[in-house]
Amino acid sequence: MAAASSSAYLERGQACLRCRRRKVRCDGARPACGQCVRADRKDDCEYADPSGPTASQMLEQRMSHLQTRIAELESRNSAPLQLHDPYASFHASRNGASGGAAQAPVKVPTDVAQAMLQAFSQHSSEFGFFLNGARFLQRVGLRSAARPQHLALLLNTIYLMAVDVYSDPGWKAQQPVFLNNVLQDLPNAMSLADASSIMDILQTEILLAYYFLNANRQLEGAYHLNAAVSIVMACKLNVLRSARPPAAAGPIAFEYRLPAPADDIEEGERINAFWNVFVLERIWAVTLGTASAFTDDDSMGTQVDIPWPLDMSGYQNRRLSPDLRGTRTVQAFLRNPTADSNNGMLALLAKSTALLYHAAQVARRWNPDDRTYQSDFQRFNRHLERFTQGLPPVVRAGARADVVRSLLVIHALAQCATIQLHMPTSRDWASSVRVVTAALAAARSIQGTSLDAVPFINPAMGALLTIVAQSLGRGITMRRAVAASRSAANSGPDEGTLNAALSAVVAAIRRWGNGSPYLRHQLAQLR
Repeated sequence: MAAASSSAYLERGQACLRCRRRKVRCDGARPACGQCVRADRKDDCEYADPSGPTASQMLEQRMSHLQTRIAELESRNSAPLQLHDPYASFHASRNGASGGAAQAPVKVPTDVAQAMLQAFSQHSSEFGFFLNGARFLQRVGLRSAARPQHLALLLNTIYLMAVDVYSDPGWKAQQPVFLNNVLQDLPNAMSLADASSIMDILQTEILLAYYFLNANRQLEGAYHLNAAVSIVMACKLNVLRSARPPAAAGPIAFEYRLPAPADDIEEGERINAFWNVFVLERIWAVTLGTASAFTDDDSMGTQVDIPWPLDMSGYQNRRLSPDLRGTRTVQAFLRNPTADSNNGMLALLAKSTALLYHAAQVARRWNPDDRTYQSDFQRFNRHLERFTQGLPPVVRAGARADVVRSLLVIHALAQCATIQLHMPTSRDWASSVRVVTAALAAARSIQGTSLDAVPFINPAMGALLTIVAQSLGRGITMRRAVAASRSAANSGPDEGTLNAALSAVVAAIRRWGNGSPYLRHQLAQLR
């Protein structure tokens, strides 16, 4: 459709929704008006549909209750998250959220669909994908008409994610349509959700959380992450294979009673689902400085008794022992991080995340005059050092690209845990060496990796590398002050080494920012 003249006056109600909210003149151009194009917000340019609300309007309706939740999250003194049914309004009505017809779905040719699924599978670990790949592909091999709605929804969400790693600008341009389709279909899929479909819905919510966070649309990302946490708790995945008798139900407003898993692979999907949500939720809790939903509190129903995850090959090879049970999994690990020998990528990712969150909590309680605290601090510091020293190196001969990407994130998490733990004592160069050394170690993991071989990374690296870069920047400033004063405390890495490390971190954020508005935003914050 030809663009409307920018000088023409539009009839009342014809401007795009973004221009109407901002009360600026809109030229009415389709598919994106001039105002939205100039602001680099083409994806947000939508026009009201008389037959029903747009996808963004539906999302705003669904997110109205989240405003209170975000205010709660942003308070450091807030109580632990109160879990709820994020789709309560949809359970109450089978008619879904939209009164009008959904936007026509994108028809993806078979060859393109296969190429997109292949591109996605190569990066699926970066998006929290927990389903068994072979079984998923077998299910989506059904004719389109035979696919249940929840599976079609998940497939469209995968297409939404895949276009970021599928090198075809034409399909990248279809991303807003994929997003609209997913947001239009999600409410109705949830209104029909049951025990047989809820894992596909959970996978969809995890992918959407990553999509919005990667797109630097944090409010929407928080909404879908919160939905994923609520589903995990409603399915009681946090106590899957618990060694303890069932505790009294916590304040969870709804529940899905999952049938017994058919085999190790299906049970493994559920275990890995929990830990993928745990990882993203805990990282974001540290980023926002908030309490985690996974408080490990029996009275709240948030106890973590699930065993550490295996990589999917472990479930396929029947390494899930019938006797394997979990009891206070995270708390036991924090008391002795080297006691558990599970070194799969997802297990190491979950453990590193647990260490990061705990380090932030310990640092927040910093009290140099409390002997008990100082003893606990030193004990945890020793545990953290042993865990970090035992991590596999990022660069290993013959390592797969997905393993390299995972290890980059794992090492960054572990080093950021050290930075967080020692930050309260970091007031001058002498007391900052531990923080600077950890930041330098995280940077060296990147320096030893070819960025061309890692074109895309977990968007959580944006938050982690910001911590690393800021620590290096402060270290450089303090190092210069020490050199200028000719202090005797002139030890530790020199300024040239720190500058090279900072340059490597900034280069990595810039490279990975090509596919991530969030990383580009973080880079802008560093300038």
